[in-house]
Amino acid sequence: CIDVVRDLRWGRVEESFGEDPYLCGRFGIAEVKGYMDNGISPMLKHYGPHGNPLSGLNLASVETSIRDLHEVYLKPFEMVMKQAPTLAVMSAYNSWNRIPNSASHYLLTDVLRKEWGFKGYVYSDWGELSIVELDWREHAAPEAALQALTAGLDVEASSDCYPAIPGLIERGELNREIVNEAVRRVLYAKFRIGLFDDP
Repeated sequence: CIDVVRDLRWGRVEESFGEDPYLCGRFGIAEVKGYMDNGISPMLKHYGPHGNPLSGLNLASVETSIRDLHEVYLKPFEMVMKQAPTLAVMSAYNSWNRIPNSASHYLLTDVLRKEWGFKGYVYSDWGELSIVELDWREHAAPEAALQALTAGLDVEASSDCYPAIPGLIERGELNREIVNEAVRRVLYAKFRIGLFDDP
């Protein structure tokens, strides 16, 4: 957990290293290297701005500029990705400027994968897509699944969203290749850590 804490009212302050992006990044690099040196593949979390939600409410949106997004909230993740790249990232379950982090193509694909070269998979936090569903009223689960998967969220935990994927493919609303790419990312991580050689 390398979230940058900027509001002491936030309920997860004790999980992070503090308010300084550089410090969070340095500690994150050391922790990731410690895991990897001992054969453990860590999952970096919570990717996206998370430690400064409106009024300190855990699920609330972080309202911030693009400059602060990159220089404060994403900086520790960028540092880890460039110096001790992981194979798994957990997306933050809140929003950035009211766009769910787990459904943000900009965060999950443009920055994480294209700019930083991340090859592994992105995993949702527990029940994360239930938060995304709040942005769609009717037929929430299929719409949330479509938005999140196409944005770059490969695996989701504990919601009714991703079970809607086969129906989306059958109706022609989702390209099967997007699902295949998500599966490839998960398999890539498993092969890289040797699960198929020594389960």
